[in-house]
Amino acid sequence: MDERDELLPHTASIMTGANAVVLMLEFVDALTYYGISQGFKNFMQDRLGYSQVGASSTRSTWTAFCDVVPLLSAYVADEHLGRFRTVALSGIWYCGGILLLALAAHPFVLTHHVDAANIAFLVAIFVGIGVGNGGFDSNLIALGADQFATSDDAAQEAFFSYFYLSINVGSTFSYGYLAYLCVDGMGDVVPAAYGYFATFLFCAVALVFAIAVFISQSHRHRAPITAFVKTPPAQRAFTHTAAYFMSSAHGLTSICLGLGCFCSALVLNFAAVFVTDMATTWVLSCTAGGLICVGGGLWLCKATDATAVDAACAGLHPQAARDLVQVLQILPLGVFLIVWNAVYDQLDANFQSITQQCDLRWFPSAGRDAAQVPGAMLGVFDTLGVALWIPVLDRLVYPWLRRRCAVSSMDKVAAGLFLSSAAMLWVAFVERWRRAAAPIDLGDGGGPVLDAGSHQPMNAVSWTITIPGYLAIALCECLVYIPAYEIFYSQVPVHLKSSAQALNSFMSALGDTLASVVTLLFAAVITDDLNDGHLEYMFAALGGIAAVNAVGFVLVMRQPTSLLLGVAFVDYLTYASVNMGFKNFAQGRLGYSQAGASSLRSSWTAFCDVVPLAAAYVADEFVGRFRVLLFSGAWELGGIALLTVAVHPVVAQGTAHALFLVALFTGIAVGNGGFDANLLAFGADQCGGEPAGFFSHYYMSVNAASTLAHGYLAFVCVDGVAGLIPPTYGYVATYALCGAAMLAVVILFRARAARLWPQLHRSHSAPLVAAAGASIGIGVSLWLSVAWFTKAALPMTTVSDAFHVLRILPFASFLVTWQAVYDQMDANFQSITQQCDVRWRREAGRDAPQVPGAMLGAVDTIGVILWVPLLDHCIFPWLDRRLPGGLRATHKMAAGLFLSSATMLWVGGVEVYRRAAGPLDLGDGLGPVLDAGTHQPLNNVSWLVCVPGYLLMALCESLVNVTAYDLFYSHVPAHLKSSAQALNSFMLAMGDILASLCTLLFAPVITDDLNDGHLEYLFFALAVAAAINAAGFCYVMHTMAF
Repeated sequence: MDERDELLPHTASIMTGANAVVLMLEFVDALTYYGISQGFKNFMQDRLGYSQVGASSTRSTWTAFCDVVPLLSAYVADEHLGRFRTVALSGIWYCGGILLLALAAHPFVLTHHVDAANIAFLVAIFVGIGVGNGGFDSNLIALGADQFATSDDAAQEAFFSYFYLSINVGSTFSYGYLAYLCVDGMGDVVPAAYGYFATFLFCAVALVFAIAVFISQSHRHRAPITAFVKTPPAQRAFTHTAAYFMSSAHGLTSICLGLGCFCSALVLNFAAVFVTDMATTWVLSCTAGGLICVGGGLWLCKATDATAVDAACAGLHPQAARDLVQVLQILPLGVFLIVWNAVYDQLDANFQSITQQCDLRWFPSAGRDAAQVPGAMLGVFDTLGVALWIPVLDRLVYPWLRRRCAVSSMDKVAAGLFLSSAAMLWVAFVERWRRAAAPIDLGDGGGPVLDAGSHQPMNAVSWTITIPGYLAIALCECLVYIPAYEIFYSQVPVHLKSSAQALNSFMSALGDTLASVVTLLFAAVITDDLNDGHLEYMFAALGGIAAVNAVGFVLVMRQPTSLLLGVAFVDYLTYASVNMGFKNFAQGRLGYSQAGASSLRSSWTAFCDVVPLAAAYVADEFVGRFRVLLFSGAWELGGIALLTVAVHPVVAQGTAHALFLVALFTGIAVGNGGFDANLLAFGADQCGGEPAGFFSHYYMSVNAASTLAHGYLAFVCVDGVAGLIPPTYGYVATYALCGAAMLAVVILFRARAARLWPQLHRSHSAPLVAAAGASIGIGVSLWLSVAWFTKAALPMTTVSDAFHVLRILPFASFLVTWQAVYDQMDANFQSITQQCDVRWRREAGRDAPQVPGAMLGAVDTIGVILWVPLLDHCIFPWLDRRLPGGLRATHKMAAGLFLSSATMLWVGGVEVYRRAAGPLDLGDGLGPVLDAGTHQPLNNVSWLVCVPGYLLMALCESLVNVTAYDLFYSHVPAHLKSSAQALNSFMLAMGDILASLCTLLFAPVITDDLNDGHLEYLFFALAVAAAINAAGFCYVMHTMAF
């Protein structure tokens, strides 16, 4: 029995007794904290004279300080005073701090002693409120959860939801009413000048009342039902654990070094608030950000290293070893919460700034003097959203999901982290939309209408456009914070539960610090009047960082195959980034012709698909798949580094050309080939006897990577990033990003190896994969002939390794023509797109921003992401129930091959239609409008005509490639599975070579300016070849009864 179970006098109820007092106190704490937070920026800017950046940075630092103090209060509670007394003393201190804040906000003090008011303000928020609130954060939630028996998991989980609900009910009151009171006062009772004073005084009175009620429950004999169960402190509970980590004998000094980096980052960021020199502030904050990254890396590497954990536990008492493992298990989760908290911090730091420069008038028809919605009040949509989402999730969504699959706390956190990335990107879009709308000018000579709080011009777009951002963040909070409360409470020993909650708050502090660092990094584009800056750059950057954080969380915290899917994602991100920029770089920087660039690209992709044969040989016969994958990642990383040098603008063209070819063929192709041969088989090995789901997830991962490459990096390659990366450095930035991602996954892959994957035994059977014939045609013919020799003699029950391999050769032969068709998507689809009208807004004329031609590849990858689940969960089950004998893999393959022929006909027709439209001439005497990438004329037809071709090709891929993964894995012996996947890649290489040959055969009609040629001839020829290939496939597979 848990030691606190003996103290429970009754069955705890969530909404009555001691728990009700805890929830009430948390409600008042939230009301107080957010009552201060919602008016923080406006008070500093309007009353104390801070700048936009200074106010945002100070606020982030204050919230960071509030989240660091819980470490000290956890030490006091777990070792000395216990949780109840620590909360009571913190509350009394809290009251003193908020009374001092109210004094600093009094109009008399602000008018006559503004410097003293500023000092009192800083002392109140840091020394008073920061310390008092910190005592609550680490102990109050643990005190409430202590009131339940350890076996009552359902009640504890419900308590955490109610606890977070109490926070949001309190903050709703702050945002919904106190936001008004701060700015407008309350009629004749509270003049507007006394708004902040009245708000802070009200919070102080409420807190004094709540603390009095809390302390009154101190003695059980006074109120046996409402008295608290007080878990006694444990001697040296906190310090003993810390000392153990610090002891070099246990090999956990990296954990202490990481903590030292975190603490140093907080100190540096705190110092940056009080430094007046902007350059020094920038250096301090950037150093703090770097230390956070180093500390997070140390924690992730050490806490996930099973070998290090086992060594640390050696010789310990079993209970001590269990305690140590429990503490180590929550550290990686804490690291991933840092970025999440940096995202969440934007709710008060910069969401509010956007809102305050929208049209906040309740009734715009009332003109300049219309009543306004206080910008801070929009925070109420976050808190109301939480109050709405919690019951929806707990009563509807989670039960529905649990009936279909297991839903863990980690699953909820992962969903919240991914959603936070989408929320940041949405807010970036909203800011662009807001700024595009001009400031409100009523034409009365009074200039733009100003916000009553910040006195900045409001733009002609309603404040309601910011509501979805608040609601999205509210959903993220419910998915991240509530499960985090549960994990940090239930996964640690009872004597360290306050310390674990303090660690949660500490991660929040680091997130606030990171938010402050990000704000300072983007200070140049965050102006007091947002119309003069580009605040959306910061939100877009946070969206990308949050996406990487979410992916990292899944890779580290979930099942082994998640990390492998992440490796596949990064590998294909690199491959697709090189592939989509290949032709433009070769033509624009190296001087290749259209046909020459296409042929070189096809040769490179063919080489990438041949290398897996060698990689499979090494893996299956010598060192195993894991070691080949690790080496391939390191080798590909070197290739990316060399490619980054090659595309740098200062490198001479001749040198760049040589480095470019070496990096592509010797570096990236070899590394990518090692992945292609082994990663799919290695992942399927982890799935036991049911790898089919992994194949679908694998293909979705590579297409998600391709979506990112074509959807965003295609822009970066050509246009750079406005204000950050010049266009000439676009390729450098793209490949540097890929290199950083590859470095991260190689480190994670190596760090997780010992825990996740035992080393697979090597086979000493020679791979039975025949070499290709003297030519593709002869080779395919010879392999197809196998069908007639094996159709009767080799039934599926044959156990010979050779016969298993021979049976898949005819199937593999038909992939050659398919790959030649698929290769056109990057080789010549892109060329057609780049000579359509790729302008985003035609009315903007010649200088309108353009859609990079390579970006259309994102339509293909998004199509795959949509098609795969639609096929797996809807279409395939429906067909399987209706077809005699069920739906077979060869049926899917045949459908994909026939559809590929139709796709080629469609694309050929699009090219005829495009060329007939004629070049786009605006009549301004400057000639046709040119594509920004190839500098060829755009024709007068929208790029949207190319979209159906990409979507059709995506459907073909989903039917052919995923099926091929399955067949090449399931139809060969276990010790030849890497070789079989290499055979798949080898046939794709033959297809790439065939595509290159086709391009060269039709070179006379493939001109640099497609308007002078007939590219459609190539597509029509491929359509005929694809149709013959599909018919042959059906005949041979039927003959073989495959």
